Amino acid sequence: MKITVDELINAIETKNTYPFDPEQATAIRHSNGPLWIIAGPGTGKTEVLVVKVLKLLCCDEIDPLSIIVTTYTQKAALNLENRIAEGMLYLSSAFPQIAAIDYCQLRIGTLHSLCSDIMQEFRYEPFQNIRLMDDTEQLMFIRQNIARYAREHSTAFRDHFWPLVLSDARERASNNLWIWTKVLSVLFNRIIEDDIDLTAVKSAGSYWSELASFFEYYENYLRTEHACDFSHLQKHFYDFLQTTQGQEFLSGTGRIGKTPIMAILVDEYQDTNPIQERIYLKLASNSPHNICVVGDDDQALFRFRGGTVDCMINFNTRCSSEFGEIPTSVSLKTNHRSNKMIIDWCNGYIESFDVMRIPGARIASKPPLEAAPGKTDYPAAVSYIIGNKMEDVAAAFAELVDDLLSHHIIEDYCQCVLILPSTRDSSRNAGKYISALNARGIPVYNPRAKSFLDHNEVQELLGSFISIIDPGLAGVNQDAFPDVYNMVSGWRDAFNGMVASYPDLGTYITRSSNIIKTNTDPKKSFAEYAAGVLFRIISFAPFSEYQSNPERDLRISKITRVFESFLSLNGRALKVDANNPSSIESWWVSRFYTSLCGYLAQYGMDDDEDDEVICPRGYLPLMTIHQSKGLEFDFVFAGNLSRSVSPSESHYIEQEFSRFRRVPFTIVHSINDLAWHDDIRLHYVTYSRAKNALVLLATKNQFSRKGNQTASFSQYGGTWFKNNYTIL
Repeated sequence: MKITVDELINAIETKNTYPFDPEQATAIRHSNGPLWIIAGPGTGKTEVLVVKVLKLLCCDEIDPLSIIVTTYTQKAALNLENRIAEGMLYLSSAFPQIAAIDYCQLRIGTLHSLCSDIMQEFRYEPFQNIRLMDDTEQLMFIRQNIARYAREHSTAFRDHFWPLVLSDARERASNNLWIWTKVLSVLFNRIIEDDIDLTAVKSAGSYWSELASFFEYYENYLRTEHACDFSHLQKHFYDFLQTTQGQEFLSGTGRIGKTPIMAILVDEYQDTNPIQERIYLKLASNSPHNICVVGDDDQALFRFRGGTVDCMINFNTRCSSEFGEIPTSVSLKTNHRSNKMIIDWCNGYIESFDVMRIPGARIASKPPLEAAPGKTDYPAAVSYIIGNKMEDVAAAFAELVDDLLSHHIIEDYCQCVLILPSTRDSSRNAGKYISALNARGIPVYNPRAKSFLDHNEVQELLGSFISIIDPGLAGVNQDAFPDVYNMVSGWRDAFNGMVASYPDLGTYITRSSNIIKTNTDPKKSFAEYAAGVLFRIISFAPFSEYQSNPERDLRISKITRVFESFLSLNGRALKVDANNPSSIESWWVSRFYTSLCGYLAQYGMDDDEDDEVICPRGYLPLMTIHQSKGLEFDFVFAGNLSRSVSPSESHYIEQEFSRFRRVPFTIVHSINDLAWHDDIRLHYVTYSRAKNALVLLATKNQFSRKGNQTASFSQYGGTWFKNNYTIL
């Protein structure tokens, strides 16, 4: 039993208490064939995606297992699942005939999670008994197994690829294994994600053939260790789709899967990479090719992760060449988020740049955003704060936030956001803003401050563990690894500074350390495993007390996860050293310092973010531009503007690899144009988060920059912006 599309739309409109706009309704009603939904900011793309899934279930009677829905993040997948469940419960109460639909069987998740689940479901042999490594474990894996080999066998490789991958001059001058790890991990991932023909790379000779040999060495090591990184997970899945098992999965004719794949819906398609594009087109290979992609080329942000907006801009030509069919195109243009002044600014901003009018820079004939009917316009909805120095700008910003709350224009600080290119707690990034907010007693929520390792609970926990396995720091070479030595010395000092106040913890640490120090039996193997020692430490105060604080509890949990990544590569047992029975095996301790501690010293770490909470009430969030994507706030403050535009390592790598792509770029842009495209999109995403007011923060010198010097103030520059908008 089913319901009609009209019944579905009327019911959801009643539930939402507002109607769909014409473009949304057109997208929902679309039936068979490829669908290309171009969804600008605030146009309700997620709601359209949810209702399209409901239509497939309730109107088209498609088996939930025949529907694949992919999102960019697990957080987005969870949000989508919750909204689909909410919609199904509402519809079931109105239409009992659809109550039996088991929507929990929908295949919803990130592409990575779905690839893994499907290959496990079909018991795909090359993916059996494989340990899937996260990004942290992949870096440790390359550092331990590949980096030294590459360093010893390199001739031309280093001279060519170091300047491409490393923007920091100190890193370019370094030859240590962590720098090799960084370069190799970037290049290895891009070989997969850019869908590179490795045979062509190998045939190019010199540094290219070296890269190919290092990559093959890495792949052989992955097979030997039964490991897989996220990039290779996608390659495994594409290979699976070429097999008989994969064809049975697609057609529903196999022994395991009896339901054919009938609909694929892809969110955030503008950040798709070439290997993912091949996967999606393969999933939709059966007629009538029911693939629906949703995205906005103007909000493509993830080139540094291999994403290419080319997939979104040229979806029509790819469908034509792959299926012989032009997709139906629907542009969601009504912005239901922002007031008219902000929408006009966003339209004018991105359309002002000559570089965005080059063919292939944006989707052709894309309509501008329109304000939803009846939207209230706030006075000075787009404005700016100016000062002689950044300290002045930051102080004026903090004062305005304080005034907004005291005058009840907002009811909570979390209705505002400060968006910055980087939220590191340093004077060049977020430091001055944080100081100004702290001076006014405004609490700050900043999980990406890169200050994770500065917190007491982290230093004390790691210092406690080190005080058991190597209290004298004999296992870390101060001259060879000064950064690691200084870091772990600080952890040990943090432990020593607090342990006297916690005698139970001190007793356990002393007893455990003495068991190791007094051992004389070279055949001895300690009863406790490394993870067990860490968890035993956490069971004592102050760590048991820290866990009552949600933020501290998350940090302790994150340390245990990073620790587990290390142990999965190096073993969990604490065994005595054959040559020195009064200590832990020297190789294991050395790996602990060079791999786990070396990773933390090299990359730092962010706090975890609660998937359910954008920002806790009572706090003002500081966000990177990438964090803010998909969110909205009453008041958006955009800081650290007027930066210069220049190509990044992502642009150079993409350009270098472009000649080896299996599917060439439809239109080739200069590397300088690509840099401008990406920086303009970053600003556009920032500005389009605002509902009621957008406030730009800059010094007088920053506002004096012209449109050919910075992308911050449109093609016309800061002077034009000051002359057309309001100073606060």
